[in-house]
Amino acid sequence: MFWPSWGWPAARFQGICRGTWPEPPSGRPTAPSKDTGSIRPRRCGRLRRPIRRCERWRPRSCRAPGTGAICCCATASSGADHLSEACRACAPVPPRSGPSARPDRRAAFSVQAADSCTVETGVPGSLVGDEHVHPLIGAPLRDLYKSRADREVIVRWCRARLDAWEVPHRRETIAVEGTPVHLTHIGTGPARVVFVPGTNFNAATSLTVARSLARHWDTTLIDLPGQPGLSSGGRPHAAHRAWYGRMLAETLDAFGADQVVAVGHSLGGSVLLSCDSDRIAGRVLLAPAGVIPLHVDMRMMVPSLRWLLAPSQERSEALLADFTAPGHAPPEAIVQWLQLVAAHCRSTLAPPPLPEAVLRRRLGSPLIVATGAHDCFLPPARLGPAVRERLGVDLHVIDDAGHLAADEQPEAITTLVALMLADPDAPLTAFTRRNDR
Repeated sequence: MFWPSWGWPAARFQGICRGTWPEPPSGRPTAPSKDTGSIRPRRCGRLRRPIRRCERWRPRSCRAPGTGAICCCATASSGADHLSEACRACAPVPPRSGPSARPDRRAAFSVQAADSCTVETGVPGSLVGDEHVHPLIGAPLRDLYKSRADREVIVRWCRARLDAWEVPHRRETIAVEGTPVHLTHIGTGPARVVFVPGTNFNAATSLTVARSLARHWDTTLIDLPGQPGLSSGGRPHAAHRAWYGRMLAETLDAFGADQVVAVGHSLGGSVLLSCDSDRIAGRVLLAPAGVIPLHVDMRMMVPSLRWLLAPSQERSEALLADFTAPGHAPPEAIVQWLQLVAAHCRSTLAPPPLPEAVLRRRLGSPLIVATGAHDCFLPPARLGPAVRERLGVDLHVIDDAGHLAADEQPEAITTLVALMLADPDAPLTAFTRRNDR
């Protein structure tokens, strides 16, 4: 039979049309069919190319059981006979050589031990990352970074920005259920205020509001695990606010926080709503996710897709135009940061609303909810009625601010915290008002 230059897939298609399965070219992987015993190729659901299976066939799977790692202990040259009993995953075969071979765009895996199927994960440009089962949820966590090199870029940026910050502070990393969590402490005494950033943000990107809060109270900023920053990059595959809430409660226990006012922005607000720690005396939520779905129309989606597919400074600025109030230019550091996030991280989607049972647990607790007057994602007209109905409080509106109210009007955040603490020494400003809708 004539084999065209584009190889086995075309020949396989010809065989299907004729009702036969042609013999594959030498060196190509095959697997016996379960029904007829004829020779036909199997295709890996992840690597999208023919594979050689181990003796125990596992449909649409190419991961070693219990490890979450790709098994690469079999190659085209060594065959599958040497596979150990512990290895039941498929082994990808290198692309064919010759003039018709196309370059393999996926990086090769480096094998550390063939018998144990241990590999170096975190492949640049792929969707494969480090995974491990977290004890709090009994499910695997996926690394948000595209590779270890990408993680180093994010870590270096965050450390350099904190090192250059003129406000005296100290930093530490604690272990919470085996997960590293980074803390930034401002002040010499115990924390009175704890700040929890939103999606894709961290302490290094929240210095403006941190400086404002630290003028009045000892403040601690938490880098959420599973978000870009200096904490662990592992996070659940699906939305799992309960995991974030439990991690925050364990973190507060670990560094000895006691009767603090917790300030949460966007995702951080959703995390505070799902956290049942008795170490939190009051919650101040800024444009909190978890109450209603975030409003994202096609006009907002186009800049987001352009930013994700081909990140650049111009596209980051276009994206941030929807996050700020009219006439406000986004901070240069935030523009640079979002460009790095799109290039080196797997950004998450907008956080979904929390279950009603979780929101009901916050009824009657000390709670302040605020959003920017120009917030496109959580406009006051939509968020106000939902907050009143589900949380039992009125919405505060921050004038001349969008979704990034913590950066645009940091003094307004100080005012809200002072209201929660009833602190007469903190200056009250007129940046906020009650939503009258």
